[in-house]
Amino acid sequence: MGLDKPERKPVEPSKANDLSGNESAQRKRFIRSEEEDAGNQQAA
Repeated sequence: MGLDKPERKPVEPSKANDLSGNESAQRKRFIRSEEEDAGNQQAA
């Protein structure tokens, strides 16, 4: 990238409720399914 745009390091978002309130419906469904999958793995 150019000097005016230094290469950005990808930031791993924390799973601890990082919702801004502007998520799309698709994003909300994805987040909900991810949380359910995590819960199912812990229960098994």
